[in-house]
Amino acid sequence: MSKYTVSIDGNSYEVEVLARVGATLSMRVNGSEYSVRVAPRSDVKPRGVEGARGERSGPLAVRALMPGIVSDVRVSPGATVESGAVLLVIEAMKMENPIKAPRSGTVTAVHITQGSEVSSGTTLVEIE
Repeated sequence: MSKYTVSIDGNSYEVEVLARVGATLSMRVNGSEYSVRVAPRSDVKPRGVEGARGERSGPLAVRALMPGIVSDVRVSPGATVESGAVLLVIEAMKMENPIKAPRSGTVTAVHITQGSEVSSGTTLVEIE
């Protein structure tokens, strides 16, 4: 079906999706075959986000999910953002990855600038 090179914590993996049947994917990772269940987005807790568990208020740190270069910063401190708004773009593996606001709020801090190199887990933006 599809082939990908995936980088996780600095380790590179060759992933080939062999088949999809309903919510189950059959894949080959570095030569070994696996079967995984894919959860609908509503069942998945957003990654790269920290804050009070289950609360919709209070500080929230939006973190990089992957290493890359910040190619575009679209917010500044004091900006009001809606849930799903693009905060910035990280270029990784020749692909542009928009980083979106996980909830509505006010940007209290922006910790990166255009051209910054970021590691996985780097705090990018804080929203309150």
